Amino acid sequence: MAFSAATEDPDWSGVTTTGRLGLLYVALVPMLLAYLAWLRALRLVTASTAATAVLNPPVIGGAVSGLWLGETFGARQLVVLAMTRAGVALAALR
Repeated sequence: MAFSAATEDPDWSGVTTTGRLGLLYVALVPMLLAYLAWLRALRLVTASTAATAVLNPPVIGGAVSGLWLGETFGARQLVVLAMTRAGVALAALR
């Protein structure tokens, strides 16, 4: 978000103070919570276990979008999902 704001010429004059505060909240609070959850996970499990968990959300998101939203997958998407799951499985063996 900061990169786009720095490289583009946005018109911020139409954004209210509430809108700016909302943008700041959305940019900072979820990121802070994610880092706190990650650091907590590193205290509870090994780094390799925590790292493999990071690869699961895209696979789960892809599966849910296919089942719930009716998204179709081409061969490329299926290969990438299979490779991701294989990588998680290989990492879990260690």
